[in-house]
Amino acid sequence: MAFGNGKSGTIVGIAKIGESLSYSIKGVYLVDGLKHNLLSVSQLCDKDNLVVFTSNCCLVVNMDTGDIVLRGERHKNVYKVCISSLSPNNLTGLSALNDDAMLWHNRLGHAILSLLNKLVSKDLVVGLPTIKYNDGKVCDACAKGKQVKNSFKSKRCMSTTRPLELLHIDRCGPMRIMSRGGKRYVCVIVDDYSRFIWTLFLASKDETFEKFVAFIKKVEKRVGHSLVCLRSDHGTEFEKSRFMTFVVSMV
Repeated sequence: MAFGNGKSGTIVGIAKIGESLSYSIKGVYLVDGLKHNLLSVSQLCDKDNLVVFTSNCCLVVNMDTGDIVLRGERHKNVYKVCISSLSPNNLTGLSALNDDAMLWHNRLGHAILSLLNKLVSKDLVVGLPTIKYNDGKVCDACAKGKQVKNSFKSKRCMSTTRPLELLHIDRCGPMRIMSRGGKRYVCVIVDDYSRFIWTLFLASKDETFEKFVAFIKKVEKRVGHSLVCLRSDHGTEFEKSRFMTFVVSMV
């Protein structure tokens, strides 16, 4: 089906709709991507209906029986039919895909299909169709959401040859509960060679640089080596001007 803007939509269902099933409009298309329900006056007339427009309403009348098929109210220059006021049993055009398993999987927050089968067996959800939800089907969104990166291969040799050749650093916080010393942030430093871990407790984010500089000077004096490389997760706290100047000065 072609739209007015030159794009096209796929017809995914054909059914009927009206105020009564006996005299409803048959052959109503359910079009994927169409955000509004549109009725063609010429097609209504082709189906042996009489369409009457007045200044405030529109009536679609079956010419054989005189029964009203649809009733619409005028809103500015558009005549609208209130679908919600019709009986749910007559809205077959809106339920053409009601028995699609993956559609209900999406509607219920991407619930696993085995759970949907349990809901059906125990009749826990009103309106959930009693169909078999095949566990073999795969939802593309679920598959992409569960994708993970492959683990890095184990290294057979050390990348570093001495302490302080490479340090890994990260900071977390603020913590919900403050420590007895008034600290809410934690800075963790790991030596790549010895795997030794230091923990620095901080009262605020602004203390990160000063605490780290004081720490590294003390450790360098204790182990007899200078810091060569510092690795972080590119957090903003480690890419500020003072940290960057300090790292450049090591080179």
